[in-house]
Amino acid sequence: QPQQQQGLRARYNSNNHSNSNNKNTNNNSKSISSNKNMLSCIAIFAVSAAILVAVARAAGGKKLPEDVWNGIGECEGYWPPVSECLNPSGAGPAEGCPQHYVVADSAWPERESFLAKARAIEKAASEADRNLQASCQEGLSPFVPHSSEWKNELDKLSLKVVSYRGISFSRIEDGAIVGSRGFSDAAGGACWPDGYVDHYVGEHHVRASLRFQRYVQSFPLVEFQSAVDALLQACEAKRHHGQGFRASSKPSEHEP
Repeated sequence: QPQQQQGLRARYNSNNHSNSNNKNTNNNSKSISSNKNMLSCIAIFAVSAAILVAVARAAGGKKLPEDVWNGIGECEGYWPPVSECLNPSGAGPAEGCPQHYVVADSAWPERESFLAKARAIEKAASEADRNLQASCQEGLSPFVPHSSEWKNELDKLSLKVVSYRGISFSRIEDGAIVGSRGFSDAAGGACWPDGYVDHYVGEHHVRASLRFQRYVQSFPLVEFQSAVDALLQACEAKRHHGQGFRASSKPSEHEP
């Protein structure tokens, strides 16, 4: 009998040990399976994130509301300081830096037409500023009583060139000098720095904001150039003949 009891006890212990091993094996299998599932989820998430980034870039980069300018502030193309955009610590460009607006050409098919019109606008404004300063400002001094009348006529040209003190350094190309002036259109509700079109959009493929694209597309370039030509003719008439601003319609009382 004692021998039978010992045999039963041995079989019982053996069964318990076997069951315990089976449970440990099952638990280990479940743990391994859980880890595999977790790794699979992480891998899927990483791949999905990469795909989303690639799709976003292909679709045109950063999405902005239509009433927001690129950069910071109330004008197009004004960026944070150089130290925040070209950060040597490796933290990456700050929010509002031009790097966030760079897109592939395929993402902005209207890029070339935009550049052509924007460059024509800047050229017309620069020539108007230079020619009007040369012709009209020289003619102001002999006719001081009419200066306010001249100013009112000149102010009808809402797009003007604005000069700044100092120079602006690129926020996307280390050490590059961009310019020291800007363009401001009070009537059109737009302003941007010189170099934004050529340096950022032209050379570094920054996509202009939708708001600035609309401004450029709708700018009345022909009318602007016609107004400049009319003012130049009037300035020349006043400078050479001593007539008032409306000399073509009313002779001066001092003329014979």
